[in-house]
Amino acid sequence: MRKGLLLLLAFLLLSACTNAEVPVVEISAPQKVVEATKEKQETVKAQWAENVPPVTFTMDWSVDSSAEEVLLELIDPKYQGRVTGSQGNRLAADWIETQFSDMGLQPISSLDSYRHTYEDECFEVLPGYAAIVHPDGTEMELELGVDWVFKPSAKELELILPVSDDLALCETGEAILDGEKITQKSPKKAIEVFVGNVSGGFGYYNERYEASRIMVTESVYEQLTAEGAKLHLSLPKAAFDGDADNIVGYLPGEDNNKLVVFGAHFDGSGQCGTLLPGAYANASGMSVLMQTARWISQGDKLPCDVVFVAFNGSENGMDGSAEFARILDDHYKQILVINMKCVGWAGEALTLYSDTSEAFLNELAGALEVQYIADSFLGDQTCFRGERMQALTISQEAVLTKNEIGLVPGKTYDIVDNLDTTMLDELSYKLAAWFLERGGDPVAEAIPVVW
Repeated sequence: MRKGLLLLLAFLLLSACTNAEVPVVEISAPQKVVEATKEKQETVKAQWAENVPPVTFTMDWSVDSSAEEVLLELIDPKYQGRVTGSQGNRLAADWIETQFSDMGLQPISSLDSYRHTYEDECFEVLPGYAAIVHPDGTEMELELGVDWVFKPSAKELELILPVSDDLALCETGEAILDGEKITQKSPKKAIEVFVGNVSGGFGYYNERYEASRIMVTESVYEQLTAEGAKLHLSLPKAAFDGDADNIVGYLPGEDNNKLVVFGAHFDGSGQCGTLLPGAYANASGMSVLMQTARWISQGDKLPCDVVFVAFNGSENGMDGSAEFARILDDHYKQILVINMKCVGWAGEALTLYSDTSEAFLNELAGALEVQYIADSFLGDQTCFRGERMQALTISQEAVLTKNEIGLVPGKTYDIVDNLDTTMLDELSYKLAAWFLERGGDPVAEAIPVVW
């Protein structure tokens, strides 16, 4: 039950979090998911570490950038919301790769470059056309991002059809499904029209190339469902199987039997008429990743090997992190994975999550002086499971328990103004200090490895 609720909540987040389609206004079923999650969080209490001193390591060097600079770069419109496979996503990967190179990070031994290329669901950001066809045959074009938004289609579409709740007509291609009137779960292969908060945006991705869903305003819906009206819909082929890249950098340390992996996903929800900036989900995690790498890369002596990875495809069911987990070298005696996702919301506490590594949770939470919850959190860290791997996510409890925060990822208002960039810089510094002071230490009660 617990994991089921979190999986459903993922549709509200980035992540890790896979579908953020739910309107902030007039929420129905997703509201119940959040309320149920609130009840769950009341039973799984946050804890504070015991008998773990905070980090005291002080770095006598500085870095020439800030978390805010990283955030502002990644939410730039040129990156198109960073949806996997898009031109903007590829440009963002290029920028991250350049930063890793400038820091002096190295490619890992199993790769020829900073790129870890794998096959994923990809989405090209392309415009569509929609219009209301009145009974007299005249058309009124709808403005994308204002009157309507859509999910990318795996095939090119050109339709002029009525909107109906008659499933038989929809299955034979004689109508477009009226998602507001059906009482059963809509067919995956049926194009569907429903009412939502268009101005809030619509995540520009589509699970396994299901039929496109069309979100419209209440006013447009009323006109589309008037007697004799039809929808003229023209969609490009924008969903396809293609190559995507994780960006990976490495630095060797004194103990080559131990590895610390810092990760965050850089892909986002894209854009459909309007940009979905993805500041909280997950440019925030990326800013911590980049700043932590900058601090550590200037250290003279590292305690153990360290990898920094910008995951792609998190919105596609964490495909990028799942693929990367498969290529980690198996000679490490201990692998610690620290994932950053949805961090830095102003006025909210940082929280560590893991349902498998409470010892690691306790030790890192104590070192960073933050709370932890020994429970599952849907994020890229869940792909790292094994006898020598311990993984956790740094996030914020508020993203799961407060509607005004949990419903922001994947929306047009997921902007930098919501975030406390000082918190992000401080977290980056503390993570780097922890790694330099204790990164090579064994975790208490670590799972033994038999050689």
